[in-house]
Amino acid sequence: MSIQLELTVYGPELARALGNDAEELAYFLQTLSENHSATDLGNEVAGYGQDQANVAEWLEELARAVRAEA
Repeated sequence: MSIQLELTVYGPELARALGNDAEELAYFLQTLSENHSATDLGNEVAGYGQDQANVAEWLEELARAVRAEA
């Protein structure tokens, strides 16, 4: 037996929740990296948002920090 729940979460809410939980963010990023091409996803995401240069800079900074800890 199972229960099906449906929940709609928007980007800002999701970002705040994951930003406040490093462990869940790590699981999210790991799963994302295993299931999606960064290039394909990046090309698709580039059409959304208002300051993609800021997003790219932030992602590069995140990648540097992750590499430093690896």
